[in-house]
Amino acid sequence: MVAMGDKHDHGDGEACPGCRFKAALAEHLEHAADEGGQAWVYTTGEIMELMGTTIGALSRLRNARFDNDADDDGSAMEAAASISRLGGAIEELWHMLLDDEQDDPSVGL
Repeated sequence: MVAMGDKHDHGDGEACPGCRFKAALAEHLEHAADEGGQAWVYTTGEIMELMGTTIGALSRLRNARFDNDADDDGSAMEAAASISRLGGAIEELWHMLLDDEQDDPSVGL
């Protein structure tokens, strides 16, 4: 696979792992949105919470540079830990969606 900006050249006819993940995730999100309620919260709740926490941690880190009274101890570690937790949640989704795909021999035909 050759990346060309936002476009890809899938020369061998198979989608790259990133494209397969985006397609599987879009289908997963559509299903959760259609089901509503508990399915939506189960699918998006942790990721949305982690995204908010990460944005807050990054904002505090940056804002501390402009506020002499701000307590800057550990703000970079807080932001790094938050990003790591978000990445871990996304990795779990990746494995849940793509590992199931590998178990199904009809995928990719």
